[in-house]
Amino acid sequence: MPRPSTMRLMRLALWPLGALWIAYVASVVIATGSPWYYVACLMGVAAAFIGLGLFTWARRPANRVGPLLVAIGFAWLIPPLRYSPDSLPWTLALVLPMLHQALLVHLVFAYPTGRITARFEQVLVALVYVVAIAGPLAVAMTQRDPGSLGFEGAPRNLVLVSTDVETWRTFRDWLSYLDGALAILIVVAIARRTVISTRPARRTFAPLFFGGFVAAVIFSTGYDVLGYASPFLPAAVQDWRGFGRWVVVAAYAMIPFAFSLGLLRARLAHSAVADLVADLGRSPSAQVLADGLVKTLGDPSLRLLVWRDEEQRFVDLQGETIELPTANAARAITLLEDDGRRVGALVYDAALLGDPRLMDSAAAVARLALEHERLERELRGQLAEVQESRARIVQAGTAERQRLERDLHDGAQQQLIRLALLVQIARRGLPPMENADLAATLSEAAGAAKDALAEIRTLAHGLHPVVLTQEGLAGALEWLAESAPLAVHVTRTPVDRLPEAVEVAAYFVVSEALANVAKHSHANAATISAAEEDGWLVLDVIDDGVGGADPTRGLGLRGLSDRVGALRGRFAVESSVGHGTRVHAEIPCE
Repeated sequence: MPRPSTMRLMRLALWPLGALWIAYVASVVIATGSPWYYVACLMGVAAAFIGLGLFTWARRPANRVGPLLVAIGFAWLIPPLRYSPDSLPWTLALVLPMLHQALLVHLVFAYPTGRITARFEQVLVALVYVVAIAGPLAVAMTQRDPGSLGFEGAPRNLVLVSTDVETWRTFRDWLSYLDGALAILIVVAIARRTVISTRPARRTFAPLFFGGFVAAVIFSTGYDVLGYASPFLPAAVQDWRGFGRWVVVAAYAMIPFAFSLGLLRARLAHSAVADLVADLGRSPSAQVLADGLVKTLGDPSLRLLVWRDEEQRFVDLQGETIELPTANAARAITLLEDDGRRVGALVYDAALLGDPRLMDSAAAVARLALEHERLERELRGQLAEVQESRARIVQAGTAERQRLERDLHDGAQQQLIRLALLVQIARRGLPPMENADLAATLSEAAGAAKDALAEIRTLAHGLHPVVLTQEGLAGALEWLAESAPLAVHVTRTPVDRLPEAVEVAAYFVVSEALANVAKHSHANAATISAAEEDGWLVLDVIDDGVGGADPTRGLGLRGLSDRVGALRGRFAVESSVGHGTRVHAEIPCE
């Protein structure tokens, strides 16, 4: 197979060669006195085939559709060479008038991949080439030329073997029979492909349906639109060379147009695949991508599969295990990988392989979506693990606070109470007016024991308030309001008990907020609101102070945010200068 650089040079060379070929044939036809508009149409068809073919060839070098289009463009101008006064071009037109028809049939059944895969179609195209080349050659070998008839300066038939008219008529008639049979077979093959093809295949094949029927009609009516008429035509239209030429020129002119529409539709499909990236940006879902690919590629059977690396299996978008089918003439498979790591697969109609660039684009978008979904799934898993670990830390902290509170209450607090009682007993046991210093010392020890007991009680309450355990959040909020150094009004409290972690978090939010109000806000009053709404505890602490609180500074508010966030709640601080501060928290009660 020629190297890419050689193929590129060949394509570049065909541009000027095509132009020279068109110009030469145009000069031959113009010399006959044919109307300029007919010559323009004839040359325009050739230019359309050659130009579109070279363009397609450059875009898809491995696809044979481009070379076939170019060959049709060159072969299309062989029949008009019958008007040439030179023997070689005249004989070429006599021998190869059907070559463009055979190439057209080849294109019809090779489109869009450039290869004919069905055995029946391969045999049919081979028969078409045999008839299109061998048939006219046999007729030409018995067809007399103007030179042999005595016309001076007329071209000679360079392949003439016999001048027997009956032999010529026999070959001509048999060629007409073969042409008619091939026309029927061409129609049957097109109908067969239509019936057995899937929807994407029919959609891809549609641009050249017209070309196939044109080829069938031409085969059934005569092998040379500029030559004789077929014996199958009625007598009224036996001489069709005037009108028939226009019909065939118009029909062939529409074939490149139909093919261009196919290319345009492919380009629009490329754009639609690119638009899927924008759709994924708005809704990054593999299901959205799969639906978009089905619509864009016109393949309802398309399936997007996800690879579960930890389980070594493919699943569909509903999570069901799917066995990857075997690639064949009907189904194609594209494995999706990212840096050598398998992420999924596309299973689709094999007809879509006719546009490899489109499928490469679709695969790239699918790979991007699956990788995005995988990363998002992993991120959600990691986030869930972080949230669960934060919740466990908060629960562990709460449990530890409760343990310390119990230890202080049952241990150090009880010992201090016992010590205070012993000191009291010792003081009462001293005789009056004796050992005044010892009495004073015992009195001082009793006072110290009471002070230590009060501090331990305060510390134990700060670790875990007993009122929260005994009376719930409603009672704890009332106690905080009564204990605050400013006027605090409780507007709403939960009616029912809430989960312990929720009540503890809410208690400390209010406690820290009131402490900040007392220390920094210069407020005269504050309000507390706590109510359960749709499964959430909605909590607000609002003061009328100077505002300007910054939740990013200090550990208090940030600690509250972390505590609420650990329970998958939301925490916010609104504090405009001169308008007081609002501490807001929402905690799920599940």
